[in-house]
Amino acid sequence: MADLAFGDFAVKSPAVGADRLLLTSEETLTMTVVTAYLETVMGQPVTWTPTVTGFSVAPTITARYIKIGKQCTIWVTMTGSSTSDATTFTITNLPFAASATHQQFGIITVVVDAGATSTSPGRVFTTTSSTTLTLNKDISGAAWTASSTKRASFSFTYETT
Repeated sequence: MADLAFGDFAVKSPAVGADRLLLTSEETLTMTVVTAYLETVMGQPVTWTPTVTGFSVAPTITARYIKIGKQCTIWVTMTGSSTSDATTFTITNLPFAASATHQQFGIITVVVDAGATSTSPGRVFTTTSSTTLTLNKDISGAAWTASSTKRASFSFTYETT
């Protein structure tokens, strides 16, 4: 794909969460940069790469987000084989830090623990001013099994800083 430029100026690739492009005279504009910027600014879901803890073998993760104002909605789908090695389960590297004023809670719609799919929802919540989510296998906050397969899939909307 060819680079695009505007006379003496080109567009600098925005950092994750940037709300504008920075014009410079030394960088080039690619369609990838334009697409990523428009998806973020225009309210189209953007792919992001979360990191999970609590596994010796992590599941395959598909994750997307959309941010409008201070509200960020994420969609996380986990598939494939995974091996739990802890009773905890966290997702780090959220696209934006959570609000500094309060924790936020949500529901996990697909819960797999010790290789079995639960018929009850799990719980997901933020830590204030953090890019980390904590996941529990049920609403009461029960710990995960530290062996066998565990996975979670959900959508979650949280307020950002």
